[in-house]
Amino acid sequence: MSNAIGCMSKPGKRVPDPAILAMKELARDRGEIYLEYAQRSFNSGDSRNARSYCEEGLQLTIGPFYLCVRDQLSDLLAKVNKS
Repeated sequence: MSNAIGCMSKPGKRVPDPAILAMKELARDRGEIYLEYAQRSFNSGDSRNARSYCEEGLQLTIGPFYLCVRDQLSDLLAKVNKS
């Protein structure tokens, strides 16, 4: 019984909506895929495709939540634009 009590949410604490969590996970997964494609393109010297992958990845990860992958895509896009 004590384990069951530990798993329950505390009074006043808001429980996240499962749909929002699923949306965040999907956005993160898509962003990671596009980041990988962009890095491969950049490393092979194809800056045009790398830029395209970064921009599309950023569009796919827009949402009401913070995603680290957006920062990584933005950093890579800045690096691509410098080259």
